Amino acid sequence: MNRFIKFFLVVVLLSFITATIPVRAVSPTAALPGLSISGLNIVANGQPIRLRGVNMADPFWARDPNFYNYSLADYTTLSQTWHANVVRISIFPTQWKNMDRPTLLAGLSSEINAALDSGMYVIISYHVIGWPDGYSQPAYPGNPADTYDSSMSVATSFWTQMAQIYGADTRIIFDLWNEPVHDAMDYVGSDPNPYWAPLKAYYETLIQTVRSNGGQNIIIATGNRWASWLVGIKDNPLADSNVIYAYHKYSINGLNTPAEWDKDMGGLLGVKPVIVSEWGYEDVDVSNPTWPGSEASYGDPFTQWMDSHNLSSLAWMYHHDWTPALLKADKSLTLYGAFAQQYILANSSSSTFTDVPTTHPLYKYIQALYDAGYTAGCSSSPMMFCPDTILDRAQSAVFMLRGQMGSGYTPPAVTGIFGDNWTGFEWAQPWAEGMYQEGLTQGCQSSPLLFCPANQLPRVEASIFGLRMKYGVGYAPPAASGTLFADFPPSDPSYWGIDWAEQAYLDGLLPACGTDSGTGKPMFCPSELVNRGWGAYLIVKAKNLPTP
Repeated sequence: MNRFIKFFLVVVLLSFITATIPVRAVSPTAALPGLSISGLNIVANGQPIRLRGVNMADPFWARDPNFYNYSLADYTTLSQTWHANVVRISIFPTQWKNMDRPTLLAGLSSEINAALDSGMYVIISYHVIGWPDGYSQPAYPGNPADTYDSSMSVATSFWTQMAQIYGADTRIIFDLWNEPVHDAMDYVGSDPNPYWAPLKAYYETLIQTVRSNGGQNIIIATGNRWASWLVGIKDNPLADSNVIYAYHKYSINGLNTPAEWDKDMGGLLGVKPVIVSEWGYEDVDVSNPTWPGSEASYGDPFTQWMDSHNLSSLAWMYHHDWTPALLKADKSLTLYGAFAQQYILANSSSSTFTDVPTTHPLYKYIQALYDAGYTAGCSSSPMMFCPDTILDRAQSAVFMLRGQMGSGYTPPAVTGIFGDNWTGFEWAQPWAEGMYQEGLTQGCQSSPLLFCPANQLPRVEASIFGLRMKYGVGYAPPAASGTLFADFPPSDPSYWGIDWAEQAYLDGLLPACGTDSGTGKPMFCPSELVNRGWGAYLIVKAKNLPTP
């Protein structure tokens, strides 16, 4: 092995990280980590993440291209221009009951995939307004009478199929019942709310439906009065540990105060996780507003209240007919829309890459690599880094030659220098031969001469790359103690690299992969494969690049 550790080994890791993957790039959806609830937080990769985005309504009425100027490109706009990281997509009970099912599922899938591909999480909302097996809010004029059908049988059918289709995809959140409303006069009912206990039983039925059909997703539940009254939940919460409680709050003159919003919570804040899945107001540019307000009277105080409790939130509504509207008919922003956009932008991740939020454990190293000009990521639209992509030598050939020779470099015609079977890697063969002709590699094997395009990078080899990046191509590490790691005995096939592994660890180029519970010694995991995220870490440490 050591006879082939030449200049190629020094620069290959750098080249893995410093250019766009030309072929076999990981889909953006593969890089967006799943979500779960931990304590009071939504977490991704074990780190808290705050969701900020907008409501999109349904794919069939509000977003029908035959009537409205909306398209799947809206998701790219929201991700790249607004820096939103979540959207909420609705399906009405009447649609689930009466539409052609394959058409509905295909339309919903298109919207969900467009959002995920843009680097945003998705909330699926069953957009019912009413009480399970009881009151249903009357439909708006011109809409089907059963728009908000509150039958539990319809809801159960919907969530059975959603769990079967999307239950393993934890980038998707299930909002089980949009707005519970006990009766037409419920909003003016007296305190305390007597309805949470029976509502909880219905939620338990729907949660069991989701879980028994394979749904691992975060679940959203809420209280009464159009999801604006969460009293009773604190002392009698749902047992499922992957639940977050929704709050819907719009501007109401005379009630836009933190004291009123705290009252609505019923002591739930700081006890259970909460998300504001609808909020908004209508400013002076709206005639005859239903939710009159302004930046000063509602926008600023409400968003400051949300920030004080670190709440995730979604503004209502990315539309011009559905109010409060973020958009005008020409898709320019209303006054409220401009405020909401700036709020999302101001609270968005400062990360360059949509798949590397500031909460990502390797964010500062990936961002440092970009800031220093070492990488352009793995995708430009949207900007992605693909931190979980495992590094291989085929990618490195393109990266290194472009890095060494310039972006306009054209590789030579293939002459068959290497004896590899290039099936599946045909695109990389001219680049590999270009590396050989430029003296940048001697291959992975000399007799016969092979390049090994599919070979992936284990931690023990990454140790060599990092140390030679730090000290130069002639560097050789001191002899290892052989006793530093709990999992690296002389019998390990990778023991040839123990000197490099120990020194890389001692220099801080690669951290331990764990701690042995018996001895308390660090573990190195020499054969564990290195992805682009950890490659960024190694380069930043080796080159001593400044981190944000």
